[in-house]
Amino acid sequence: MNNRGLLSETWSSSRVNLHGQVTDLSAGFALDGKPFSVFVVSKSGETGETLLLDVKLIGDYFASPCPVVTGDWCPLSIVEITGASASLLNDYDIYWGRGY
Repeated sequence: MNNRGLLSETWSSSRVNLHGQVTDLSAGFALDGKPFSVFVVSKSGETGETLLLDVKLIGDYFASPCPVVTGDWCPLSIVEITGASASLLNDYDIYWGRGY
């Protein structure tokens, strides 16, 4: 354990320690360039659906459509959600999560 009470820096960064809900996509969504993951919940109650979300990943130069499965944390290191229709939030709740 280190002086912050964490098992290791790697353990800290690989766990969801901070989270919130995406409530507005009109201007995209980002966390000041810090990577995050998303958990997408279908308001119809379906799980395992696949939707395409325009995202820029930590190693990308540009955003592009990427498949995201509903009902679980996606393994992507997203730095920005772009080009998403604001109406997407009518059908899905989107939550973000990240390590420190």
